[in-house]
Amino acid sequence: MDQIQLRHKGTGERIIGTYDCIPGCALVSGFTRSESGVLIPEYAGETDVWWDNQETETDVMTLERYFVTEGGDVVSESECEIAPNL
Repeated sequence: MDQIQLRHKGTGERIIGTYDCIPGCALVSGFTRSESGVLIPEYAGETDVWWDNQETETDVMTLERYFVTEGGDVVSESECEIAPNL
């Protein structure tokens, strides 16, 4: 099966990947409480990343996937088109 390339319809920029959510746990050494009672985490400086739970972000209403352009912009699937073979 031949691969195709996608590009952003508006800018022509190539799509380089999917926009993903990678869950993790920012480790804390404890908490302090603000004067108004809000808990403030004291971060330990490390985050455990759970790579096995990585998921591509989608629009909740349309279920369209989000992609990333070579310029770093996040665009929806409907904003993309198949790039002509060069």
